[in-house]
Amino acid sequence: MILDRGPISQLPSRYGIARSNLYTRLKDLGIEPEKEGKRAYVNASQLQLLDALHSHLQKGGITSEFLKQRESEPSRQNQALVAESTEQISLFQPSALVAVVETIVCAPSTNDGKSPVLPTGSSKRQMKKDGCSVPPK
Repeated sequence: MILDRGPISQLPSRYGIARSNLYTRLKDLGIEPEKEGKRAYVNASQLQLLDALHSHLQKGGITSEFLKQRESEPSRQNQALVAESTEQISLFQPSALVAVVETIVCAPSTNDGKSPVLPTGSSKRQMKKDGCSVPPK
C-alpha cells in the first residue's frame, strides 16, 4: 500500500518509539510536517526517509552515520545525471539546433508583435529564398 502522506500521530507506534524520539528524528532529518488544522502530516518521501533512518537504527547504526551516508548519496546521483545528460547531448545534431533557432528567429511576428508565428510550407521556402539571418523588424 502506497501512502501520499502519513499522520504524525501514528508514527510513534509505527516505529515503536516515544513521541519525543520521533520529534528528535524529524529535527535531525530536517523534516517539517505539513499542518492541516490541528493535525500534522509527513509526505511520502519524508515517510520513506524516516523508514530508512529507522531501519538503519534497528541495525545498530546511529543517526550521524545515516546523515553522513545521505549527504554522500546526492553526489553519486549527480554523477549519474551528468553521465546521462552527456550521452544525450552527444547524440544531438548541432545542425538540427541551428535549424530550429533560425526558424524561431526568422519567423514573422503575429499581429500583436510579440509572439513569432512558426513558418509552414511556402513560408519556409520564402525564408530560405530571403536568406533570413536576423529577425525581421
